[in-house]
Amino acid sequence: MTIKSEKKRVLTLLLAAFFVVFFFLSTAFMTEEAHHDCVGDGCPICMQMSALQNFFKQLDTGAALTAAVLVLHLIFRCMFPRWDSFFLVTSPVRLKVRMNN
Repeated sequence: MTIKSEKKRVLTLLLAAFFVVFFFLSTAFMTEEAHHDCVGDGCPICMQMSALQNFFKQLDTGAALTAAVLVLHLIFRCMFPRWDSFFLVTSPVRLKVRMNN
């Protein structure tokens, strides 16, 4: 492995670990503070829980949208198997042309 790919791999693993810790801690916060003593309007705990709920709803919507796009992509690939050939860029390397001087 090269140094650049090793750095990219470590960064990816750190980012994935960050998201796992974030989801775990936010879920723990929401379950711990579900029955807190609310002070009424402007309660910081309620505001934080509302922000986390909106964040999770947006993630859910994004996951649903990603799944829908993936399904449509697979349907088009099955319906039009030569669809990819329209977008292929032809080059001497791709055509395996030998260029001798």
